Amino acid sequence: MTQKFSSAFSVGAGSIATALFAAALFAYAPVFRVHVALAAHPAGVAGYWAFDDGADPTADVSGHGNNGDVNGGAAFTGAGIAPTPGNAFALTFDGVDDFVEIAHDSNLDMTAAYSISLWANVTDIATYRPILFRGTTNADDIEVYVQSVSGDLIVAHNRGNGGTFDFVGFDNPPAGLFQLVVTYDGTDVKAYYNGVAAAVVQETTTVAAPLDTDKGWWIGKVDHSEFGGTFLFKGLLDEVEIYSRVLTASEIEILSATGNTLFVDSDGEVGFGSIDCDGVGVGAYTTIQGAVDAANSGDTIQICAGTYDEQVVIDGEDLTLQGVGDTTIVRPSASATLSTLYTYPAGTFWPGTVMASIILVKDTGATTIKDLKVDGVNVTTVPAGASRVAGILYGESAGVIDNATVTTMVVDGYATRSYGIDLSAVGTARSVEVKNSDITNWSRNGIQAQGASLTADIHDNTLVGPDDVFVGAAVPNGILFIHGVGGNATGNIISALHHSLSGSRSAGILFYDPLTPGIVAEDNDISDTDDGVNVAHNSNDVIVRNNNLHDNLEVGIHLEDGATNATITGNTITGNLMAGIRFAGAADAPFPDTPPGIGNIANRNNISGNTVGVLNYDVTPQIFDATCNWWGNASGPGPVGPGTGDNVSTNVDFSTWLTTPDLNGPCNGPLPDVTVTIIKYIEGVHATAGNVNSTSFPMQSSWDAVNIGAGSGSFSLTLPTYEAQTSSMTAGADYSTNEDTSLASVGASCADGKPFALLGYTTGGTEAAAVVATLSSTSPAFTGLTSNKYVIVWNKDCTPKLTVTKIIVNDNGGTATTSNFALFIDNATTTSGVAATTTVGMHIVSENNLPGYTATIGGNCDANGNVTLALGESKNCTITNNDIPPPLKVHILKYLDGTKALASTTSSYLFQMESTWKTANLNGGATTTGNYVLGNNHGGAPDLYGADTSPMQAPANYSTHELTGGVDQPLSPEATCQTGAYRLVGYSTSAANFATAASSTVSTTTPSFFGLTSDLYVIVWNEKCVPPPPPPSPIAACNSEIPPVGFTLLNGSAGHDNVTLTPNTMFVGQGGNDKVNGPNGNYVICLGSGHDKVTLGNGEADIDAGSGNNTVKTGNGNGSIYAGIDNDKITTGTGNHTINSGEGFNTIQTGDGTQNVTTGGSADKITTGGGNDTIAAGEGNNKVKAGGGADTITAGAGNDTVDGGAGTDSCNAGGGINNLSNCP
Repeated sequence: MTQKFSSAFSVGAGSIATALFAAALFAYAPVFRVHVALAAHPAGVAGYWAFDDGADPTADVSGHGNNGDVNGGAAFTGAGIAPTPGNAFALTFDGVDDFVEIAHDSNLDMTAAYSISLWANVTDIATYRPILFRGTTNADDIEVYVQSVSGDLIVAHNRGNGGTFDFVGFDNPPAGLFQLVVTYDGTDVKAYYNGVAAAVVQETTTVAAPLDTDKGWWIGKVDHSEFGGTFLFKGLLDEVEIYSRVLTASEIEILSATGNTLFVDSDGEVGFGSIDCDGVGVGAYTTIQGAVDAANSGDTIQICAGTYDEQVVIDGEDLTLQGVGDTTIVRPSASATLSTLYTYPAGTFWPGTVMASIILVKDTGATTIKDLKVDGVNVTTVPAGASRVAGILYGESAGVIDNATVTTMVVDGYATRSYGIDLSAVGTARSVEVKNSDITNWSRNGIQAQGASLTADIHDNTLVGPDDVFVGAAVPNGILFIHGVGGNATGNIISALHHSLSGSRSAGILFYDPLTPGIVAEDNDISDTDDGVNVAHNSNDVIVRNNNLHDNLEVGIHLEDGATNATITGNTITGNLMAGIRFAGAADAPFPDTPPGIGNIANRNNISGNTVGVLNYDVTPQIFDATCNWWGNASGPGPVGPGTGDNVSTNVDFSTWLTTPDLNGPCNGPLPDVTVTIIKYIEGVHATAGNVNSTSFPMQSSWDAVNIGAGSGSFSLTLPTYEAQTSSMTAGADYSTNEDTSLASVGASCADGKPFALLGYTTGGTEAAAVVATLSSTSPAFTGLTSNKYVIVWNKDCTPKLTVTKIIVNDNGGTATTSNFALFIDNATTTSGVAATTTVGMHIVSENNLPGYTATIGGNCDANGNVTLALGESKNCTITNNDIPPPLKVHILKYLDGTKALASTTSSYLFQMESTWKTANLNGGATTTGNYVLGNNHGGAPDLYGADTSPMQAPANYSTHELTGGVDQPLSPEATCQTGAYRLVGYSTSAANFATAASSTVSTTTPSFFGLTSDLYVIVWNEKCVPPPPPPSPIAACNSEIPPVGFTLLNGSAGHDNVTLTPNTMFVGQGGNDKVNGPNGNYVICLGSGHDKVTLGNGEADIDAGSGNNTVKTGNGNGSIYAGIDNDKITTGTGNHTINSGEGFNTIQTGDGTQNVTTGGSADKITTGGGNDTIAAGEGNNKVKAGGGADTITAGAGNDTVDGGAGTDSCNAGGGINNLSNCP
């Protein structure tokens, strides 16, 4: 359980005390609200104890069955209880032993998000007052209580027996009865007093979720020995609810009854749902009138789906009745249900008339009825005391009727006047908007608006009347504006309104009696009525515009009985069976009528397709202004008018009129007479005697014009103009024409075998416009002509035509022109580019070609000039002549060491070459390869070491290269030069001459040329290999420290160097134990004193190792090796070497080659390979073994072992005990 104290700090005017228990008592004065809206109970309720049963145990009305055990003297009371609909009792607690215990149920565990809602009146805070706790003795893990003395609200999650707990404190709740909501979302706790968030005054940083302790709940009690034992609530609790989720702001508002929404639900179900009526039952009103009676102005009454058997009366309160659509139905079960009546006041058209209405709204300033249905099916007789009945009645009231359905307002079999919606106001100015509603089946008026204080905006509704019910009193109208009312009727759809039993007629919209000037009927669609719009009985200044008044039994608009200043404009008035507009009068048999008054006009309307356009029955006579209307034809109205449009009667001013259906178009009728001109075009040009061979082209036409009547006939387009023009026709005429393809001259296509074929037609206001218009195969038909027209009849000449076109290409110096070539079709001369008329079948195109030109036939001809023509075909063949370029050669020349090769510089060496060529004049044009030499005048060229190709026809492909690497062939560019040999360096080329080629870049890539059109020059570059001068002795080079030519100097350090050299390097050490390595290549190595190790690859090597114990190893190649005092080990590969190892115990081993070896006075071991060697072993016990060859071996004093090896050897072992072998 949460500790009951915290540090004192300011909380508004009070503070939280540090004392655990204090005796101070806050007295709260009760606060009563004038009105409290209902509490609807959102979905997810886990438990609900309303206390309305007044019983022990008290019921859990959530449906989960967790009833509460009432303990102590807790008493039920009906006083000071929560102001929720249907609330009967609350429970009072004495603070001594009263509480309610609810046994554990998993549905009430609340281990995640939850909410608590209740009504409370805390009457004592002398000690802390537990409101709602989950747990039992010493295990209260969800706690909601009022802190002692301070009166703060505390919400805590305890961790058992006074252990860890998280808590949040809130500012003092209001005095007296208040509504409390506590929410927990998994992290934060919030509290709301009467729907308003309470200020947080103390809290932990986070509030962990409650544990799953499997404990029940106490209402009004906590028992915790560690904090003083048992504490109990004192005051009143009501409507206690626990939810397993977080309530929304809207739900909190509704539960707190601080909002202005009342709920009505008639389904009788006990359940809890969201505010969209899903299962709402407990706490909702069961009748609409019950909610209305409880509501205050500004409230919304949310009416759930259901059928409500009642009359709804709103008297003086500005309310909103909000249903859920046609499933919210107000349907009284009997006429007697409509017991509250309404009497029209003085100033209305029917003062004193008593009205009954299913929904009656009177004396309100802003009442809205929305999304519901009113059904009068059971109101079949006049309710007692009434004379007429309405579905919805607004009397002296303002507001909105939106998306309401009113249906079946049929009383006494249509004999009693009934209305769908009845609006009236003659006192305070009122405005009523009726929109988006459906009204069906009534006897008198679907929507009725009357009274000088009323402005009615009636728009976007659908009214479907009862049709003709054949009851004398039933004259059903759609919308009635009467007796001083103002407003508009726009965007409505009205139909099915007829009356045939008297001289009266039903109207879609009826204007009756003087009205507020400027009422507008606009954008309405009215059909299947007697009169679409009736302007009657002294009504005035009505504007009827942009309506669609069509297919009515009698007229689109009826003007009668003194109506004045009606403006009729922009309307479409079509298909009406009597007339478009009826101007009443005494001549209107069999029901003569009073004519309308003055100032009525009808301009810029579409009055067409009616039996009569305008009928004027006034015998006064009064002339009706019907100018600037479209009568369905540009010729205007008939029969008193000149045209074929809708008829008009006498006393109608119809001129001028619109000459197109565009109601904003020119009012310029009558128009001048019109004509149609028909012109023949052949192959895209105006027909003449020459291009049609004087052919006559038959045509058909039909016409209908006021001045010439209707008819049809034939004519021809023929000599001399191939044009025809109609007679003048009254504007508005109809005319069509087509070419006759059934006769001999013109067919539907050339396949018909006739001279010409019809391609189609174009039309325009001028010949020039018709020429560029889109071709159509549909024969032209004009209706309502208002201007002259031109028709071009396009034909194709079906005679075959062949055009031969000459193309000349002079890109190689040719000068011929088209006139130099004779062209033929079937051996008959033809002119280039001129179509020649010919016959059906195959033809041959040819020419007389000129020397030096090739000829290629193309286009529609094959390569041999053959072409086939069918009837109506036009083809084009081309003959292309291209001048032939002159033959070309490739010239090849040898350069040696940078100059032209001569026999003296080449020792008459023959350089072998290979080439590949492809040209039309050699080897049948095939790719061919052959060999030749560049030698002493072997190439047939002016230069001794040159060669020229045979003449080649352009374009030619050619490549050539020198043969290398074989016997009697130069070395390749990548080969190492060998003394006395030639090596290929590369090639250079030029299209100009050898001099330019000689200065061009040399490349080792084989010269290859494609598409040659002119001579080309190729130089083959070679060099003669010369042996390089021998390097100086390493001693000389090392002494001078000047590298030989071509070598790079690299100096070592004074320390121990470890280097890897690149070829052609002279390395000079500075003493120390050096390690020198080198890959294949030539080297000069100079080392100082120290123990050195030299390892080299193949190549020339000259080495001065200096004194020290040296190890020298070289690969194949010539060289010289010098070593100073100390023990040396020298190993070489094949090659000629000079080796002087100095004093010391030396080991020398060489490969084959001529060796000159000298050692000092020590015991040396010398081994050589094959070759003529000279060996001087010096003093010491030496071991000498020479390979094959003529060797000379000398040894000093010492015991020597000498093996001369194979060959003739000279051995001189010197003094000592010697062992000689293979020495003669």
